[in-house]
Amino acid sequence: MKPKTFEALTWAAVSEFGNRKQAGRVSFVVDITTKRVFAVPREIEHKDFLCALIGRTQEEIRQNPSYALGIVPVHVDLNAQDQVYRIVTGRSGAEAFYHIKHGEEELQAAHDKTVEFVQNGEVSYVDGAFAPSYSRRA
Repeated sequence: MKPKTFEALTWAAVSEFGNRKQAGRVSFVVDITTKRVFAVPREIEHKDFLCALIGRTQEEIRQNPSYALGIVPVHVDLNAQDQVYRIVTGRSGAEAFYHIKHGEEELQAAHDKTVEFVQNGEVSYVDGAFAPSYSRRA
């Protein structure tokens, strides 16, 4: 599997990767170093996608979670009118599985990149869609 990047939120991305685990959800990971946004396929768990993205095994990442720092999960949620209504940053099964702890700066950088990603895209959004919704594992 070759990870697929997008410059902006397109209907093609929603069509191919949308409805992941819940209706209207499109999951991405943001590499805050390169500022690239990668779509997470519906049938692949974040923990497995992360291995493919960074070229490390699960065991390697579990032993050294810092391999995954700077790679932040983001979920873009669409409502029944196909408008973005929420961005959830920093929450996926990979964080729990690998014990990854993203700092506030990482979360903010990923959130900011995702806001830009949505604003530059084809999908409309509701007022308040960009309010920060962070999840940081303690």
